[in-house]
Amino acid sequence: MGVDPKLLASIVNVSTGRSWSTEVYNPCPGVVETAPASKGYAGGFGSALILKVIGMYEHARAHCFFRSCIYCLQKKIHVDDFMRTFIRTRTPAN
Repeated sequence: MGVDPKLLASIVNVSTGRSWSTEVYNPCPGVVETAPASKGYAGGFGSALILKVIGMYEHARAHCFFRSCIYCLQKKIHVDDFMRTFIRTRTPAN
């Protein structure tokens, strides 16, 4: 749109568009410094928990005979993030 994300967020947050996701958990990096997007979606416990939930979902899906495409993408995202975090925390500093 060509609008600075911080400016857009400041406008939205003083209007009826204000919400938790625009004020606290903004998905645009750099708008809210404490939001995961500003931290590169660094994983850790959150990714491990999400992988556990995805595993339970896969088990239920297999036993209930229904299909879903979105979980495949979610699983890949969180497996990759978990592995990056695992490797980073297990690798000795140089």
